[in-house]
Amino acid sequence: MAGSRRSDVGLAAETGILVIGRLDHGPADDLTLPRPGVYEGHAWGQGRQAAADYDDTTLDQLTDDL
Repeated sequence: MAGSRRSDVGLAAETGILVIGRLDHGPADDLTLPRPGVYEGHAWGQGRQAAADYDDTTLDQLTDDL
């Protein structure tokens, strides 16, 4: 995908419910997973340069604090 960005993702869901949040507006929705546990996968985004820039800046700040 031209202009897309791929990220590895992982999550642990003790309850089996994933709450999807928005950065500044709280929960947007929830999703019931097949079972509680640890999930790993990949996410792709396209046309989300502002979100990618925010993500990069946040990760850089976290690295600087270590």
